[in-house]
Amino acid sequence: MNFLAKKTNIPSSATIQLLDRVKELKRARHEVISLSADEPDFVTPEHIRMYAKRALDEGYTFYPDSAGLMELREASAEKLRRDNRVEAGDSFGSRGEGYVRLSFATSRDNLATAFNRMRHVMSEIHN
Repeated sequence: MNFLAKKTNIPSSATIQLLDRVKELKRARHEVISLSADEPDFVTPEHIRMYAKRALDEGYTFYPDSAGLMELREASAEKLRRDNRVEAGDSFGSRGEGYVRLSFATSRDNLATAFNRMRHVMSEIHN
């Protein structure tokens, strides 16, 4: 719990609680692969930095809607549909119950390790 949360009796967000727990485990020398908010383990690619600079110059300086910019969501959904045959959409509202929402900013090796661990945990749950 952070300083403000302690003083106001307002709990910190679940995201912050998870990050705090990950940091605690890492300090205790546990091998942890965090799939939550945090810094990626690689430098942001040049083309992304270039587009970010251009977006700032074009006035995109405020937080977007929590679901993200509609034009980016639509373009991402089209790319997934076209290149990966994955249908994306608003599956995380009331119709999304029971689904897991994931966002990745890590290396492929870390993802493979994380998925293998998830597969192991799921097999234990279902046995």
